[in-house]
Amino acid sequence: MLMTHVDLMKSFLITILWISLIPVRRGKSFLLVHVLCCAGVSIGVYLKRRFSA
Repeated sequence: MLMTHVDLMKSFLITILWISLIPVRRGKSFLLVHVLCCAGVSIGVYLKRRFSA
């Protein structure tokens, strides 16, 4: 299943919304790291699929 750029952005925004809704007890730095990790993974998967296709 190949995701388009629009689908990727939708899932990315939904992920950020869900993460921001979850109460984070370790502080905002942990939240920032989590968001950056999700962004990196999403972009990495997108680029890998795009260039391998």
